[in-house]
Amino acid sequence: MDLYEQLRRHFDSGPIPFYATASGIEIKLLKDFFSEEDCRILLALGWVRVSAEKIHKRLKQARVPEGQFTLDQLKKKLDELYLNGTINMKIKKGVRKYCLDPVVIGWYEHKIDALTPDQVRMFYEYASDGSFPSIWGGDGVGTPPQMRTIIHPGAFDAITADGEEKGTRKVDINETILHEPAVARYDDVRALLANLPDETLFVVINCICKRSQDLINQPCKKTDDRRHCLSIGEGSQKYLDRGQGTRITKQEAQDLLEWQIKQGLVLQCGNYRDELREVCACCGCCCGVLVNAKKLPRPADLFHVAYQARIDPAQCKKCGRCMARCQMEAIEKADSGKNVIYRVNLDRCIGCGVCVEGCKHVAIKLVRKNTTMPPKDKDTLVMQRLKDRFGTIGLIKFVLKAALGMKV
Repeated sequence: MDLYEQLRRHFDSGPIPFYATASGIEIKLLKDFFSEEDCRILLALGWVRVSAEKIHKRLKQARVPEGQFTLDQLKKKLDELYLNGTINMKIKKGVRKYCLDPVVIGWYEHKIDALTPDQVRMFYEYASDGSFPSIWGGDGVGTPPQMRTIIHPGAFDAITADGEEKGTRKVDINETILHEPAVARYDDVRALLANLPDETLFVVINCICKRSQDLINQPCKKTDDRRHCLSIGEGSQKYLDRGQGTRITKQEAQDLLEWQIKQGLVLQCGNYRDELREVCACCGCCCGVLVNAKKLPRPADLFHVAYQARIDPAQCKKCGRCMARCQMEAIEKADSGKNVIYRVNLDRCIGCGVCVEGCKHVAIKLVRKNTTMPPKDKDTLVMQRLKDRFGTIGLIKFVLKAALGMKV
């Protein structure tokens, strides 16, 4: 079997698919990113972090040229692959342990400062080939997406439950009570950020999507700023190791969040409720997720959508500001016969609240949808995606192999 096809299948063995396409563009992509030596070393890694010693043993058993490396030579090569964004590494009890990174979110993003225009075009061709929904996940394909939309804080006051207006409501005993639909704790990004310890590692990095667009001469239409994506916690160290990010204080991280909000960008974070590892600020002209989702007939199916916007025709002044702010092209202008109306296409609305926050006439509300809760943390998300991909038996096999130190 061709070495690069072996590598594609190896990447496809994890929680994030790396499907073959009819055009074979994914093989061209791999050949442009990785040497044959890289391929053979990557084939000796799995999705669970292991030491260089174990990888060295696997290479010897595979009887490949890299099996002749000394352990020190292999360690140097593994560190090179980590520093150029190809693989993942974490130091545990003083020992460096390495594992694969998926294509997204993974080695493509982590090579942000070394990408070429041709690589960007090839990746876009791959992402638009039709496999994107399965790679990304979402309600429409039964698998939780890797990231989820965070509601804009300025839209909290416009949230209603089950289509019911926020305000007063009558109960059976004829008492009037204030109905305040609760915002889920994991949707309140300001509170999540504020509750993190001051000593948390906060790193600001370049937006991979906007940088990619710059390389193919299609700059962002929303902002000229590029260094505005926030990485949080120990996983942020990789950006500092690679010279790709700048450490900032907690207050600077909070200031960055406020800037993201004011720009009207769609906020996205990891699709888990008990951790905040990143806050991406996304636009509909550059973001690989939003752009590819918009090509589908029901973009909302690719997101963990807990809310959707509704426009009150009686309050709407038809200024069109909501349509201009929407990054998903979810707001439509229609002729009702007597006059023009604005309405929300619920197949396209991802409940980000950007339109709500920008409406000066308080004409838009967010209606809560019945939806499942996000996975508890990143590990739970990974396990759920593995189960969805390979079934319960496949997941059990994966866990058992990992426990026995086998390559998975």
